[in-house]
Amino acid sequence: MANSILIVEDDEILADNVQTYLKRNNWDVQVAATAEDALKVLEGLRPDVVLTDCRVPAASLLGREGEGFRIAMRVLDKGRLHIAALCTAMAERMLEDALRYALDRRQFGQRIAEFQLVQAMLADSRTECLAARSMVVETARRRDADEDVALDASCCKLFASEMCGRVADRAVQIFGGAGYIEDYGIERFYRDARLFRIYEGTSQIQQLVIARGMIRRAQASE
Repeated sequence: MANSILIVEDDEILADNVQTYLKRNNWDVQVAATAEDALKVLEGLRPDVVLTDCRVPAASLLGREGEGFRIAMRVLDKGRLHIAALCTAMAERMLEDALRYALDRRQFGQRIAEFQLVQAMLADSRTECLAARSMVVETARRRDADEDVALDASCCKLFASEMCGRVADRAVQIFGGAGYIEDYGIERFYRDARLFRIYEGTSQIQQLVIARGMIRRAQASE
């Protein structure tokens, strides 16, 4: 929805108060953000978008009035799969870095990769990465086939984002104090990974979406 804008027409954000408009080239749209006042995540900015004296013609309304929220919700399947894929890729990169570091770092006369508890963290991370990748690939395949994947996309986002956080924590643990300094990329990954459990719907929201979807399916089959 890069070329559309959601507008809330009331102080209270309710589904019926949200409209979706097709953005026109002659609209006065300003992006208000600087590197100092906007949170940097994955080398990007999350700015405020300011509309100044912007008259929105009725012809720009997408769908019917009051349907903006539902229109926006339709893109969430793709967005949640996208986040799940990002989480999986980041986790795999962190695991790769952690393994390389464990093979290079020596303590007590041996590589730390030879310590069994370090091996356990590596093995758990590899297992979870594989599970997340399998979930994302299968759900994406079904979405490409025009199947309804709303529930499964939430499952992917929930599992992959939580998994990415666990892998990030293990990776920092393997790096030890080195994982807390900017000399190694893991410090940045550790900060970025935390956001995945928040945007495109928090983990708690995903749990509600999944459970309610299961209940609706069960009731529909009665």
